Amino acid sequence: MDSGEAANTQPDPMLGRTLSQYRIVRKIAQGGMGVVYEATHLESGIRAAVKVLLPELSSRADAVSRFFTEARATSMLAHDSLVKIFEHGESPSGEAFIIMEYIDGESLRQAQEKNYFGGSALRLLQQMASGLAVAHGKRIIHRDLKPDNIMLVPDSASTAHVRAKILDFGIAKVLPDGSAKDSANAATRTGTLIGTPMYMSPEQCRASAPPDEKTDVYSLGVILYEMLYGEPPFTSESAGELFALQMFADPPRLKQRVPAIPDKLDALVHRLLAKQPTTRPTMAELATELEGIPSTGLEDGVAHDRPSVASSRAQAGDGEQIGTASGLIRAQFTGTTRNTERGELVRNANAKKSSMVPVLLSATLLAVVIAVLLALRNNKPVAQPKVVISAVEQPAPTVSPPDAGNTGGVAPRPVLPLATANAAVADPTATGKHGKSGKSGKGGHKAGKAVGAGNKIQVDLWK
Repeated sequence: MDSGEAANTQPDPMLGRTLSQYRIVRKIAQGGMGVVYEATHLESGIRAAVKVLLPELSSRADAVSRFFTEARATSMLAHDSLVKIFEHGESPSGEAFIIMEYIDGESLRQAQEKNYFGGSALRLLQQMASGLAVAHGKRIIHRDLKPDNIMLVPDSASTAHVRAKILDFGIAKVLPDGSAKDSANAATRTGTLIGTPMYMSPEQCRASAPPDEKTDVYSLGVILYEMLYGEPPFTSESAGELFALQMFADPPRLKQRVPAIPDKLDALVHRLLAKQPTTRPTMAELATELEGIPSTGLEDGVAHDRPSVASSRAQAGDGEQIGTASGLIRAQFTGTTRNTERGELVRNANAKKSSMVPVLLSATLLAVVIAVLLALRNNKPVAQPKVVISAVEQPAPTVSPPDAGNTGGVAPRPVLPLATANAAVADPTATGKHGKSGKSGKGGHKAGKAVGAGNKIQVDLWK
């Protein structure tokens, strides 16, 4: 047994302990900041959930401050879709804790693994938007909305017969009212990335300015998109790629993926996913608009009824490789990623074919240039243009005085492109009786040598 397995078998020291008036009975879950336990009140027996800050974070002032920010922020709110906070504090031994309402249900993430909420998505989202509108009215933003932080509990009073409750305000931010500096949340200002990339707004990914209420609106738009289609608009195993997609890429049109939804709902979803925060509605406006849409045009079902599953099956039937839901968007950046949408695959292939034309032309031109240079390096003769002699009688080109180191006594000739190193070989008029260069006289030899030196300079320049 290794050390990790040994640690897992050790009893939890929190079990059986009493915090305030609640006795801890079992561990429910563990997150990035704390552990959640089920507890019962010592006198009334009422069940509660106790969240205890992880031991390694309890000594960090910033972590403790953020932990209690959650308690203070949530305790200010009262809504059926927001978890209720009973109390918070520190134990005599130094553990920071929050005691809250116990919710007997499952997370939206767990529920979506078994069910499809296409029919009840509007009612569930309306509940969430209504609760978050109350939070925003208190200048509190959640900043980490995702299916894992939304619990579903039975509720006969709800039209959907289920109630969505928003949990984990652990990275919530209390916005300043405009009259005071926001010193309590300095750790989450510009330059700090906070949230879950798949559900983060563009401004969160950019970390260029503190996010406002519109950050929660964007995240709720991603959740609605996922409930209707079966996958978020952007998916990737790379956080960096998700940041780029959230900041720069347009999400695939929901109406094209789920044709049954009404146009009004499609337009609303994409307003929620707008890159500019000012283009998105407020949370209160969203709650009102959702009430005005009577239906999604879809029905609830099991997980296999999700449109994203049907799309994957269609591609598998065609023998195509199934990519991620964001393949269309990544193709805008790389041109190599396959998309889950069949039509986009065809357009991608056509784009690749057209992109080969300039590549082939460039390769052909490069091959011609290389062939010419190799020919020149091997001193292969180049075809000679005809020499035009003026009407005035001039000495023959090869009868230069022995001491002539230049071509002053030769009739003007056209300049040959990159002539060979031996001008006598390139020019038949400069050869001797048997066509051999340099045999007709010393002057001819010197002239040929001078022309060859000039060509060598030209070759060096090409190099």
